[in-house]
Amino acid sequence: MATESQAGFERLLDEAEARPTSGWDFSWLGDRYVQASPSWSYDDRARQLIGGSRRFVDLGTGGGEALSRMGPFPAVSFATEAYAPNVGVAAGILRPLGVCVLAVDGAPDNDAQAGAPHEWLPFRDSSLDLVLARHESYWACDVRRVLQRGGTFLTQQVGGTADCEVFRALEAEEVRLPDVSLSLLTAQLRESGLDVVVQRQEAVVSRLADVGAVAWYAKMLPWQFPGFSIAAKRAQLWDLHRRIGSQGPVPLRSRWALVEAVKP
Repeated sequence: MATESQAGFERLLDEAEARPTSGWDFSWLGDRYVQASPSWSYDDRARQLIGGSRRFVDLGTGGGEALSRMGPFPAVSFATEAYAPNVGVAAGILRPLGVCVLAVDGAPDNDAQAGAPHEWLPFRDSSLDLVLARHESYWACDVRRVLQRGGTFLTQQVGGTADCEVFRALEAEEVRLPDVSLSLLTAQLRESGLDVVVQRQEAVVSRLADVGAVAWYAKMLPWQFPGFSIAAKRAQLWDLHRRIGSQGPVPLRSRWALVEAVKP
């Protein structure tokens, strides 16, 4: 007969296996995923900037869930997404709100860029007054190209060692995480010709409370956990389940940065 712990383990993994991974909405986990936040509010500032904008784009909108809460939107509003499974999800959420969703190629991580492509973004020169990038990489030079004079770029980036505890627990190959330090981000923007007006950085710790949350988290990030499957990592997940029972939630340590820049 299965123990209570084994029964709970099976239930959590069955739920994680059945849960879809399209879009970018972790809210269904509730307090099972305690996502720490920095002292600033990116959403509040983005909402304020959108309210004063006439033509804007949200880069890497994911499933559009976060952006959808920042309206109302100006008549000319765009969102881009590079992860194919999310494009249709974002379109379903954002198009009824007046936001046109475009599939684009993603930029490499900011700390892995060399040179710059010409006209990466599908917009004319000086055609937008606001560009947003929440946890999305970008070519700084092309952000400057599409911004009008006086236009604003707002980005929030997360880097550091966020997933190392999960990598170790799952005995997964540790994928290099981007080193999106504040000094790197501000240097790229200044070199592109933008004036940095706000720069902040803080360390935060989020937590995953149970093995089902960890398993679904790994499924949601295939670029961080390539080849992950619950069936293949069942033994490691069982060990993690018992460890959580004695040691508590799995920490996710990361470094957050907020930068706002203006095109002179």
